[in-house]
Amino acid sequence: MNRKYIFAALISISFLLIYACISFGNPFVGSWSSGEFNLEFNSDKTFELSIGNALSVNLEGTYKYDKERLTLTIDGHSDLVFSYEFKDGDKTLVLKPESDSGYINTKIEFSRK
Repeated sequence: MNRKYIFAALISISFLLIYACISFGNPFVGSWSSGEFNLEFNSDKTFELSIGNALSVNLEGTYKYDKERLTLTIDGHSDLVFSYEFKDGDKTLVLKPESDSGYINTKIEFSRK
């Protein structure tokens, strides 16, 4: 009987560690803000972007990244490609557009919430 509980505990801890490694291995995961821009990166590689306060544009989609580029694929639209940089021990995210977009046309510094 005790072995079943120990085995269940070990399985539970294993799943928690796997989830933590996925989240901690992805530096984008979390909430970011910059003035009128709010950006939420999820560990399942989805994101939500809202632009504006009273009248806002809300965009959702998926993202991928490598060592130099972050690509946001907005549902029903084309990809937004950015070069990126983390500053202040990953507390600041700087995105510089690498593609033409009607949403973001200049470098933006986001702060982690």
